[in-house]
Amino acid sequence: MTTHFITPEAEADEGSKVSRFSADSIASSHSTPFKSFKGTVAEVWCMLQEISFSKDISVLQPRDWWDPNGEFTALHSMNKLRVCFVKRALEHLQSPNVTLSKPLNGFRILDPLARLGAEVTGVDASVRNIHAALKHASHDPLVAGRVTYKCVTVEELAEKEPEAYDCVIASEVIEHVTNKDTFISASLQLTKPGGSLVLTTINRTALSYAAAIVGAEYILRLVKPGTHDWNKFVTVEELSDLMSENGSEVVEVKGMSYLPVFNKWCWIADTSVNYALRAIKPERTIISNATPEMQTRETDTG
Repeated sequence: MTTHFITPEAEADEGSKVSRFSADSIASSHSTPFKSFKGTVAEVWCMLQEISFSKDISVLQPRDWWDPNGEFTALHSMNKLRVCFVKRALEHLQSPNVTLSKPLNGFRILDPLARLGAEVTGVDASVRNIHAALKHASHDPLVAGRVTYKCVTVEELAEKEPEAYDCVIASEVIEHVTNKDTFISASLQLTKPGGSLVLTTINRTALSYAAAIVGAEYILRLVKPGTHDWNKFVTVEELSDLMSENGSEVVEVKGMSYLPVFNKWCWIADTSVNYALRAIKPERTIISNATPEMQTRETDTG
């Protein structure tokens, strides 16, 4: 696959090399690569909101985004769950296509998926962000050869490439979206029949207010105060209803918990704060165009 370079900057950034070994360790921790994994993965958004709120994006260097021990270490740590969750959604496919949006956030899952054999599409509406992601990928031929970046919105891509991806990933974004129905609709429009839409997000509960806003923003300072709006958080029931209304079926929901002392995420049964959800877009129903006469003839001959 040819990587699509959207006016990339020519000079290399030394800091872009930081996460290479991190990505290797994450990829190697998830069993074997995908079977004949030669499609594309699409991630829709993926926590760029956290980056832009946490610090003025103009003063950040690529090494800040890709440094697993830097300012966004908690987000890097989430990969150990996300990659495994996505891999389970794809390993039954022979040639899956996956799409990732907002590569400057998606990079955290984009690199490990590419190392597992995925052909990944990173989607971001910001040319500046695309430049930084391209610069990072250029330091690793294995990743660069399996990654395509597109400077476009999810809605625009859905119109141009409907049903093009076996998996669409929206990680830590829908809690920042106002029109969630439009977002889910566009994401599912990108998804092939039989493909998966994978999301991680934050539930809207009293506990999530205490943990994700009071704890993460004001006590631990994992992100800048004001990053999240509790009213935009989405419950499991609401997200499941959105999936159903847009013709897909929720097949898996798992709670996630962050242990800041150990910088580790783990799966839990409780979905009242962070959770991951996977929905499947059903295969097309083939409607017969046979006339009553043809159906009668087929019945008689049978």
